[in-house]
Amino acid sequence: MLQASKYLILKEFGILESLPQDALNTVAEKMTFFTVQKGLPIYQVGEKIQAVYFLHKGSIKVGCTSMEDRHLLKNLVYPGEVFGENVFTLTNRTDFSVALEDCQILSLPLAEYNLTLSKYPKFREAILNQMLRNLKSLQLRRQNFVFTKAKQRIMAFIKEMGETRGIRIGIDEILINHKLSHKEIANITDTSRQTVARVLSELKEEDIIHFSPRKPTKILIRDILKLT
Repeated sequence: MLQASKYLILKEFGILESLPQDALNTVAEKMTFFTVQKGLPIYQVGEKIQAVYFLHKGSIKVGCTSMEDRHLLKNLVYPGEVFGENVFTLTNRTDFSVALEDCQILSLPLAEYNLTLSKYPKFREAILNQMLRNLKSLQLRRQNFVFTKAKQRIMAFIKEMGETRGIRIGIDEILINHKLSHKEIANITDTSRQTVARVLSELKEEDIIHFSPRKPTKILIRDILKLT
């Protein structure tokens, strides 16, 4: 991909908006564009950290493996977002990332990423704020595991997706397209696949959400205030 094309893509990333034009040009020059098919990894646990990634198209799940060999989802990544950015004090990956659909990604070599962080404090602040948001979201889910019941955890997940990733339709309705299977939602909410299916069906019957059996990953939230 031409540098000019990469530059235009990077202009869409809010986290890079503080970089001056010459710095953004340099970042674009150093980046590599590549594609990943649905279901394939971008990086894996234990892999040497060599780059940070910027998602142009598609969606990514980031997770880790528990001592019981369960896959635990830590974060969902959508276009215009950075992932694999938490590389401070680490030499090898402690988590994994997998494409939820066909993806287009730009990778920035680790040395160039660290250099950009050191030269531009506002960019460094934006990265740290993203890391804190991800950590806060993960801590909130962990609290929910302890203090709330299964249905409330699933409802909280849908509400968070609506608030952070949703597209407003009309006045009250919000559309989300989470790209996750029932099993993956179960991993996030510490429930079972059967429980996720049952709760989603109950919420649909109560007219709190709506989804089509043909496209179950697209959920229309009728009234987000009822997801409490």
